[in-house]
Amino acid sequence: MMLPRRRRSPLTRAAFGPAAIAMAIGVVLSLAGALAVARWEQRVANAEFEGVAETQAIILQNGMNEYISRLVGVAYPVRIRQ
Repeated sequence: MMLPRRRRSPLTRAAFGPAAIAMAIGVVLSLAGALAVARWEQRVANAEFEGVAETQAIILQNGMNEYISRLVGVAYPVRIRQ
């Protein structure tokens, strides 16, 4: 006994075609949007990092300048006595 083959309706295939195309377009647009947001966030993070690094460098330079002035201030009276 042979079972009859089930035939696929051409209407079913036609109904999934536009849905598959819409899905593919949605995936592509979602990936493009995710890439754009990732690049934007990376630029923002880099700008923030550079700002913080520059501030830290200025603070460090000011500290070094103050330390050197104090050393010179302490060493200068010793030179006068000699």
